[in-house]
Amino acid sequence: MLPTWLRIETYALKENCMTCDTQIPQAWFSCLLDSDKQHVINRLSQINTAIHQQMDADVIICPPEAKRFAALEMCAPEQVKVIIIGQDPYHGERQANGLAFSVHPGVRVPPSLRNIFKELHDDLELPLPTQGNLEPWAHQGVLLLNASLSVKRGYANSHKNLGWHAVTEAILRCALVQKQPKVVCCWGNFANEMCNDALKTLHARRSDVPPYADAPSREHAACELWNVACSQPANSAPVQKTHVLVLRAKHPSPLAARQSASDTYRPFRGSRPFSQANAFLQEHGCTPIQWRL
Repeated sequence: MLPTWLRIETYALKENCMTCDTQIPQAWFSCLLDSDKQHVINRLSQINTAIHQQMDADVIICPPEAKRFAALEMCAPEQVKVIIIGQDPYHGERQANGLAFSVHPGVRVPPSLRNIFKELHDDLELPLPTQGNLEPWAHQGVLLLNASLSVKRGYANSHKNLGWHAVTEAILRCALVQKQPKVVCCWGNFANEMCNDALKTLHARRSDVPPYADAPSREHAACELWNVACSQPANSAPVQKTHVLVLRAKHPSPLAARQSASDTYRPFRGSRPFSQANAFLQEHGCTPIQWRL
């Protein structure tokens, strides 16, 4: 028999799913590309059905339904300054809180997040955070977006084929076409491929980019500037474009963080994403992120 708190969580999730369909926040749905909206509705319906069936079989889903779209609820499209792409929620007990790489207060900081914090310390000389809740970043305009927004308890990446990627890729495209300049942090093969697909779909054009803020040399960090056409009413002229800085590195997991440089992506440690992001934002007239936790 399931522990009491798990049975309560499962019951609450089942009740939520039976009484309402899980939907992305209205502010985000309204900003989706017209070509994406119906596809997202269809995918969400399929996902809800699959999750409901799993919960009927006493499968525990992370995070709870109320937290599934937390990344979007805390950061509206027009507020996005930095996008950090994750793969799927943490699958451990009481870890996932709906934000990529983030955990609830009081939960032990996972290894990948520990390496992110070490890089934050080395990059900006900030104290190492003692807890892993990244909500303060989200409230400032950091979109902490996982490619899959749910996972089976205890089974990493178990919902990768559920249909989430079509939804989150549409969300990423929506964020990229907002008029404000923004930074995308792509850590690992999966995040880089997801970003590449979005830029290709949007017919983005790459520009030359100088290093930002005492940035490491190109030998240690990939730094790309892209021009993306903004979302605007049909037949508007001229077409407005926004700048998107893409920072690429390996995944911050212990297995990848300190590997020697490959031909594709450089190690995460030493990539200095936080200072580069803030320097880019300031250069474009935006308030920088207060990364201290």
